[in-house]
Amino acid sequence: MRIVILYRCTGRATIFLEGAIDLATVSAVRAALSVCRAYKVAGVDVEMSAVRFCDASGLHVLLAASKHFAESEADVLLHHPPPIVRRLLELTGTGFLLAEDTPSRAHEDFRQARDAA
Repeated sequence: MRIVILYRCTGRATIFLEGAIDLATVSAVRAALSVCRAYKVAGVDVEMSAVRFCDASGLHVLLAASKHFAESEADVLLHHPPPIVRRLLELTGTGFLLAEDTPSRAHEDFRQARDAA
């Protein structure tokens, strides 16, 4: 699992995830979301274009983060989830996590952040 966090001038953060979100990696995803919450960002965009798998433990972390951020009037939105994640969201009725508006530079930002790391 590779994770990169970018803080934007809009007050939002973007977390770029690469790899699988499962029992072995879920603690790293939770930690990244917790860091964003500690910085009191206005919301978190989770870029998932490089995620190849997500199990129920990954979904649980995203849902818990969504609930915690909502308590401070912030949100967690998923961008570009792969088909397997879309199917998981559909089956569980948790599609509200999906972003309606997609950041126009998300893929380019991810490549730059990955190359810099």
